[in-house]
Amino acid sequence: CYAPNLVSKFSPNEMYATKPELFLKPAIFQATLNSVSSKIDTISLRGGEPSRHPYLQELIKIAYQSSDSVYIETHARWILESATQSELLECCQALGTIIKISFDKMHGLSSVELKAITDKLSSMGINWAIAITELNEADFLKTRNLCDWARSDQIIYQKKALSSDELVKPFIGVIKLNGTLAKTLSTKESMKQKDTVTEASA
Repeated sequence: CYAPNLVSKFSPNEMYATKPELFLKPAIFQATLNSVSSKIDTISLRGGEPSRHPYLQELIKIAYQSSDSVYIETHARWILESATQSELLECCQALGTIIKISFDKMHGLSSVELKAITDKLSSMGINWAIAITELNEADFLKTRNLCDWARSDQIIYQKKALSSDELVKPFIGVIKLNGTLAKTLSTKESMKQKDTVTEASA
């Protein structure tokens, strides 16, 4: 999670109405992608938690105008809330969006929940991957054993970054909330100044 954490009791729509500066606007996302001259192979929508964005479906559709492959990086608990998220899942199904599920100590998803999530995605024909973030290979293998029913090609090992230098450096960059492109991901920034967030948060 590269954006500052914001714990709220309000719904995403209420948050968007009262604090729109915390969200990447679809029009800004579109304009920034239009300005990129390089070919984009993959776009990854992440946050914070992207499923908290009330216009995530629109962001996914915009992403597909510039790329053939789109990932949503998520804790994925929302997938079990079918009553509130069926439209988002149908959008992912129709467009071929890949759901990249974070499965590690920080996100606290149980292997039972993970299996229920991936079973649901598979039953809908939605592609998924499990991202395991651990400090070393031994810890990775312990976590990997908790989802031994998943194929090896559905597992992504992400070494836990201990400094900003170790964070993933996307080829083209990271789109910040104001639409500017940053060359690298950054660590969490302070929210003290006017309670705004400057890191990209789908």
